[in-house]
Amino acid sequence: YGFTMAMSVFEYVDQPLNAIHKFKYNRKKYLAKPLGAYLAQRLVTENLNIDYITSVPIHESKLKTRKFNQAQLLAQEVSTLIDIPYLPLCIKKINTPSQTNLSFKDRRENVKDSFAFNKEYKSAVKGKNILIIDDVFTTGATCNEVSTTLLKAGAKYCYVLTLAHVKVQPISSN
Repeated sequence: YGFTMAMSVFEYVDQPLNAIHKFKYNRKKYLAKPLGAYLAQRLVTENLNIDYITSVPIHESKLKTRKFNQAQLLAQEVSTLIDIPYLPLCIKKINTPSQTNLSFKDRRENVKDSFAFNKEYKSAVKGKNILIIDDVFTTGATCNEVSTTLLKAGAKYCYVLTLAHVKVQPISSN
């Protein structure tokens, strides 16, 4: 992975799953505040040296359909709560299919080279530590691609913070 560390608040089951689904798919934008508070609290416990907060971007066409980027709302809430600037450092240049039903390998391939650095911030990111916020960490393919984009643009370290992570199932020996 390109990022230095990934952390989550919850495991992606039951209550967190319901809250994230309501927020993301039922357009319950008011949930950004309490969910963002959980993220901020988790980040404070890590005591990381973060210069900027950014979010995983979504493609323009998906933004038109959904009307908001849930990761951006969460990142902006965290930025406000802990007083670290939010910058939209990347754009989603390719409208990739949903990752939902893809394998680990297919997820990495699906998002490969689909992000671009927002050149408006070229001088701001050089040598800086960046926190990438997203809603769910499944395989890490998306966050890896965003962090790789930021590192190529000159970031020193990238960290990932998500609301929830999917529990990895052990491989059965049977």
